[in-house]
Amino acid sequence: MQRMLILGVALLATLAAGTARAQVATTDLVPAAPVFIHPNGIGANGANITPDNPAALAWGKPSRVAAGVIKGTIKLPGLPNADYSGNFLGARAVGETFGVAIEQQKIDDDSIGNKGTLDKSNDGQLSINFGKRFAIGFGIGKTSQSANATEMSRTELGGSLRLGEVWYVGVAGYQDKLTQTGTTEVKRNATLVGIALRTEGTVTWYAAAEQIKLNDFPFTGGPGSGIKDKRLSVQMQAGWLLVGLSSTKVAVISSGTGTPPDVKHTVVDLGIVPMSGLAVSARVQSTKIDDPTGTPPKADIDTTSLALTWLF
Repeated sequence: MQRMLILGVALLATLAAGTARAQVATTDLVPAAPVFIHPNGIGANGANITPDNPAALAWGKPSRVAAGVIKGTIKLPGLPNADYSGNFLGARAVGETFGVAIEQQKIDDDSIGNKGTLDKSNDGQLSINFGKRFAIGFGIGKTSQSANATEMSRTELGGSLRLGEVWYVGVAGYQDKLTQTGTTEVKRNATLVGIALRTEGTVTWYAAAEQIKLNDFPFTGGPGSGIKDKRLSVQMQAGWLLVGLSSTKVAVISSGTGTPPDVKHTVVDLGIVPMSGLAVSARVQSTKIDDPTGTPPKADIDTTSLALTWLF
């Protein structure tokens, strides 16, 4: 029962917070990091190599290869912590016209008596740049969870427009298809919009405002239910030093009569990132869930990671 409660909270984090990736209008300054909220939920994890909007990949120079490690804990009131760990890797190549990216992330359960792989995600994207002003992109991904014989596939399509030298706007949509042994395939859709500022020079700035509307799977909510992520991100790189902060507020749209949970996700980034060569970056993520009608009513999910990236 205790283990079911822990995994139930993890599942809530997925359904409430949707996708944890960012970069709807253009790519951010972080070379690689886990974009991840929880283990063993129905979600799409990654390594910050493939953006939410595959068209944003067109602005994602420099090219790179990356790998990293993850450690995290789910904290529930009155229950032992549930620990997890994992690793991620990916590669991105961006030219004048085409961009391609692939990534993989794997999460393992480290809790006593429950060791094993919880979640494995793979993503791939292609972008096409038209005159360095407009780009389109296409992506596919798959997340599998052996513990509950569940597999989710994703199809992504998006566009991104560069306005002047520093402003970008992007829109995208995707569809998730969920299958589980012995059950019928179910689907959900999402729409993404974003605007971003990204400068170049000795001091580089990235700032973005993004919204992701994600419908529920049919079995997780009634008609019209889902979530709406509103995310604000600011990053600054001065010389080789990179610092960043991102905050996501989640509105749970419910067709029921209960009080929806309150979910907040915060990300802090710090890195040593040259124009080319070896970059080192660390990320700390915190997800706080307050669900007055839930059991348990609160949960904290904390994740730290370290990544090595070769930029070229």
